[in-house]
Amino acid sequence: MSKLWRMAAIGIVAGSLLAAGGLPALASTRAAAVSITIAATSKLEVTGDAVVLFRAANSAYTTAKISGKISGAPSGSAVKLYAQPFPYRKPARSVASAPAGSQYSFTVKPAIATRYYAVLNTSPAVTSARTTVYLSSGTRVTVKRDCVSGPVCRPQYRLYVFLPAALIKPYVSRHWFTYLGVSRSATSNNPPRPKWLDLDKRATVSKPRRIAADEYERTIGMTFWVGNDAARWNFLVCAQDSEARDGIGLPGRHSCGIQRVSAGVAYLG
Repeated sequence: MSKLWRMAAIGIVAGSLLAAGGLPALASTRAAAVSITIAATSKLEVTGDAVVLFRAANSAYTTAKISGKISGAPSGSAVKLYAQPFPYRKPARSVASAPAGSQYSFTVKPAIATRYYAVLNTSPAVTSARTTVYLSSGTRVTVKRDCVSGPVCRPQYRLYVFLPAALIKPYVSRHWFTYLGVSRSATSNNPPRPKWLDLDKRATVSKPRRIAADEYERTIGMTFWVGNDAARWNFLVCAQDSEARDGIGLPGRHSCGIQRVSAGVAYLG
């Protein structure tokens, strides 16, 4: 017989009849499961992926947040964040740490696509799943030549592209696609914004010119008819992603190169 059964039997012989619910409860010997989750979020998210921009004019787009929830961790535990940059061959290294409460959060600013995971220093240690933050170029646009009158407009724009110095050389060799949308009105001086942009195969794109270690420039030129109408136009340029090859942009394809895109699209690659 087990010890518990012998104690119950003794109680019955002595005449102390106890209902089953009156027996003392035994403390569980199984410790609460320790767990930690992880997620990456950013100002710019595309199809569920977090992406940051290098040297963006708005600094909110240059960082991402790595966060998660913790359960079952003993008091005094700590959580460490590990980072493994593309091409993910070198061991991950610890980049931040914090006390382990019920949740945690770290701000990161990767210089290339980077995988992250979190580790609780419990015994044994508990490791989260992995999540990736991707990197795309920052840009700045200036007007080189505006269109002030018709009937044919030939505007030109300078696009300045920012990337970490080590990544610029493979990036500048990519083919650029230009999209253009034009809205005209013969009765109003304020035409509506174009809703759609079409691939402009007549657009001109200059050769890249290196300006600084982490910056280069290209000039985009377009030609379109407006006649005597008032006109409003918009354009976008993109290069197709090759993240698997160089760690820049997002995995897969994101509409860059197709015939038509929405004027409000947040990301092309």
